[in-house]
Amino acid sequence: MRIVEYSIFEHNRNIARLIEAVCFGNMREALKMFAMFLVSGATDVEKMLRIYRRDGQYFVAFHEFVKAVMLGDRKYYKETASPIMNVFDCAGDKNASHFTALRILKLLLAHRGESDRVGRGYVDVSRVVSAFDDIFDNRDDVVRTLNRLVTRQLVETNTRSTDTIEGASHVRVTSSGWYYWRFLARAFAYLDLVLQDTPINDSGTERDLRQSVHDVDNLSDREEEKLRRTQVRFERVELFLRYLSSEEDEERRLFDLSRHQSVIAEAVMPTINEQFHHERAWIVKRVQENRERFKEDIQIAAPEEELQELIDEEEGSESDESDSPADAR
Repeated sequence: MRIVEYSIFEHNRNIARLIEAVCFGNMREALKMFAMFLVSGATDVEKMLRIYRRDGQYFVAFHEFVKAVMLGDRKYYKETASPIMNVFDCAGDKNASHFTALRILKLLLAHRGESDRVGRGYVDVSRVVSAFDDIFDNRDDVVRTLNRLVTRQLVETNTRSTDTIEGASHVRVTSSGWYYWRFLARAFAYLDLVLQDTPINDSGTERDLRQSVHDVDNLSDREEEKLRRTQVRFERVELFLRYLSSEEDEERRLFDLSRHQSVIAEAVMPTINEQFHHERAWIVKRVQENRERFKEDIQIAAPEEELQELIDEEEGSESDESDSPADAR
């Protein structure tokens, strides 16, 4: 408990930021996420205690916390059993894309500072659907993805429904949606797990990813093999990112995205690749130098002030609504 107290609550803002953003102000969910870390089979308590007894301290890394929360008691990631959404999921709708969720978040974030008649940051649903339909001809995919984002509270509607956009005229991105776009979807720990539950549109890539999961499972948990385990996980994430980059390149060619000025036509993968390689270098250094006794010296998310502004705005909006008569709402 001392490890948890000073390495998570006192010193690791990366983990605190994750809980604040993803739980969307829901204290019950925050406590549930924290409890999951404590009891998850992915949390290596023996290693934590061994290093703590040897060095007098142990700092939980962001990627360790995320892995435990995303997996819970499961060996492999599955979105339906996890509190964390897979933004790269792709269904069988016409022109469905791995990037629809991120493009929606990016579009809504571009309008987050604007004011509409229903409130700050809200965008007309028909405007969102039309923007995608005009460029990608994927109306069903957009509607399905919007509903998923609402269910996971990355997007909120003006009806306050947490199930569907049906009946809503406007939507806006939440602090959780901001966090997924600005960091989580680019993080190594996240990518390393969601690839296990993402439909792959290439048989060779699917086969190689399946083999990589098998390779990691067959590596022992001995201390001397921890770097090798980490390297194999990096290799499979790089394979996944190459696949996603190839899919995006094909979409850019197919829909001639370079001629469109909309933010949803901008490339997604360059920023994801950049963040992954930045974090990879830090994790390798941590593993090689056994830096678990030092607190994280890397800022993993975008400026905290931007996130806090969204959280404060959401709390203010909820307060205004609670003070309003029911008929006005």
